[in-house]
Amino acid sequence: MEMEQRLRDICRSFRIQGSYVESELIPVGNVNKTYKVTYKREDGILKSYIVQQVNTFVFRKPEQVMHNIDLVTEHIRAKSTEGIPLHFHHTADRTGGKLCFILCLSTKYHIINAHIVLFY
Repeated sequence: MEMEQRLRDICRSFRIQGSYVESELIPVGNVNKTYKVTYKREDGILKSYIVQQVNTFVFRKPEQVMHNIDLVTEHIRAKSTEGIPLHFHHTADRTGGKLCFILCLSTKYHIINAHIVLFY
């Protein structure tokens, strides 16, 4: 399967809203393959997502990595006194198979609106 179609399928699994516009390989980084995937929402606004293919040579058990990220996310949310909106999203069936997560983070003082999808 070509990568563009694979990226579309991955984004569909996470219920990314809108219509696919484009994807591009981000050629920096030493560990994972990273792509920027752009969708056009119904309101006409373009929304980009970072999609990373986890290097399973470096991360031999990516399911455990994702589980740890889930635990850390929950811990940060529980400890936050400022109500930091930190979200860990799963695929529709919550299993994901070889798909992992989208992480959205913003703080009271600045917005970090990172939408990241990991797969392997």
